[in-house]
Amino acid sequence: MVERRAARFCGQLSMRFRGEPVRVSLCHCRDCQGRTGSSDGIAAFFAGTDVVPEGLSHTDTRSSDSSHALTFQFCPNCANCG
Repeated sequence: MVERRAARFCGQLSMRFRGEPVRVSLCHCRDCQGRTGSSDGIAAFFAGTDVVPEGLSHTDTRSSDSSHALTFQFCPNCANCG
């Protein structure tokens, strides 16, 4: 099984993702623009059971334009660099 790892620059928070993403999306809504500081945001979504966070995180959940709940985890040391 494929395993991927992502980490913040400070190294305090990292995530391991097992398997393939359930969905990969490119979005240009105002929330994604604000989250990324760009004209759009791209994200890979994995099943919750396939995500293993390592380190402390702050969780933010919001509703998407399509009414699905989206949960993002942020490093408390670099809170604005989601």
